[in-house]
Amino acid sequence: MSRCISSPAPTTTERIEPPANGLGSSGTGARVARSRRSILAAGLGGVAALGLAACGGAGAATVPAASSASGAATSAPATVTAATSTASASAPASTAASSAAVSASSAAAVSAASASVIPGKAPVSMQFEHFFTDTLWDQGFKPIVDLFQQRYPNITWDGIAVSYNDMLPKLITLTAGGVPPDGTSASSTWVNEAAQKGVLQPVDDRIAKEQGPAAASITDIFPARMQNYTVNGKRYGLAIDLGTSAVYYNKDLFDAAGVPYPKPGWTWDDLWGMAGKLTQQKGDQKQFGFQYSTDLHWLYPAYGGLGGAYFDKDLTKATFDTPGSQTALQTLLDARVKSNVTPYGDEAKAISAKANRKQPFTLGFYGMDHEWIGLIAYLHDKGSAVQNWDVAPLPKGPAQVQIVGGQGFALVAGAKHAEEAWAWNTFMVSDDVQKMLGVNGVWFPSRKSMAQYGVPSDGKPSRFIEAFYDPVSTAGFSPWWYIPGWQDWSKVITTALTPAWNGQSTASKVAESITPTLDNMLKDRPKS
Repeated sequence: MSRCISSPAPTTTERIEPPANGLGSSGTGARVARSRRSILAAGLGGVAALGLAACGGAGAATVPAASSASGAATSAPATVTAATSTASASAPASTAASSAAVSASSAAAVSAASASVIPGKAPVSMQFEHFFTDTLWDQGFKPIVDLFQQRYPNITWDGIAVSYNDMLPKLITLTAGGVPPDGTSASSTWVNEAAQKGVLQPVDDRIAKEQGPAAASITDIFPARMQNYTVNGKRYGLAIDLGTSAVYYNKDLFDAAGVPYPKPGWTWDDLWGMAGKLTQQKGDQKQFGFQYSTDLHWLYPAYGGLGGAYFDKDLTKATFDTPGSQTALQTLLDARVKSNVTPYGDEAKAISAKANRKQPFTLGFYGMDHEWIGLIAYLHDKGSAVQNWDVAPLPKGPAQVQIVGGQGFALVAGAKHAEEAWAWNTFMVSDDVQKMLGVNGVWFPSRKSMAQYGVPSDGKPSRFIEAFYDPVSTAGFSPWWYIPGWQDWSKVITTALTPAWNGQSTASKVAESITPTLDNMLKDRPKS
């Protein structure tokens, strides 16, 4: 899953916002990535430790003490090898059991076949930049690295552990200093910038040379996720996980209001009708029918689905003033100010205060909530007041937009052991490892045929594949605006939208205030 779960303190928005791509920094640059993923059986404590990396964003991870890798530059951060990390003693038995089962079956598969040694290659130490620490390392990547080293005994996996937000800056620094790692875990929000700065290698030739299972695995990755790693027609990595979103609904609130659950093929008119019936005053607390994220990444599926767009495809003009964008934004604003099925202003602040850093949907404040895939982890936590819930795909509208993001493994320019790093990358999209990612609850698999392994062991949500994976096949959407300049543009957009979310502006006023500024910024942006 593309996700990270250490969240910033809630602001005037009414929820803890997830990061933008699931495993990397958020689309707005204002928070860390989640993208997309969760350690379901580990509970929230384990999830928070994951750094919210797989959903397209990731929280800043604390680098554990570890011995330095031989040959590492003195300026390099702490390194982690398979031998220096130990399994987390606090991991729940259920998680440990399922992880052990998958790891054991995978190990058996390795031992059944001869270990692979890259022909003509002496033993080497392959350096990989990552943010896999704490639970994410213990439950997720240590078993995978152990398996990799069984499969490739001539390669020592040498991890350079960096806090999530420092991944790109550290990569640029190491590369400029002549001591680049061989590979890196690249967020879909910054891979374009990294590629344009020349710190990553295109991998099209390597993909073309693959045959057999490796070629089939790469072909099985969702095209929209591979599009995340395509820059100027060249591919710069293999997508490892999947971060996306869906509409969560509280079945108890639906039942109490006599409202039928969302059906396949439902529309935005259906959603607004349900939201109206679900919006009720409950004592001194108002229950709201529908909530949606105002984060620019996670807002886009609803905004785009209603017919809106931020920019044209060539990034020459902002499109907030087009009829489709005006209708989409005003529809979302009307849900707050006109029908009031979505909280805003003082209502939103009150919910945020009562939630006290918890996800409001888990406390029963909303009948429906359009959220990132990582909310599943919060709903599996023992502290969640909502137990009877499910998910549905976004309603059908003028367009269908299933935004995707997360992490991809890339080769670094100047890598001394690029071939070994590529072996690691293709290993990560193999059947065994994609299953391990899903079953261990670390990230959600990026491959279409592996979707079933991302379903939590308790079967909740029951519509997991229908809501999260099936729409990616038909409407997977890779944002084209995550390029150098986006952080500045997003600040302009967010500043103009903030009063609108609080009922103090309209779609037309937003467009009037930002379109000329954005158009000038786009005109002056660095061209690749």
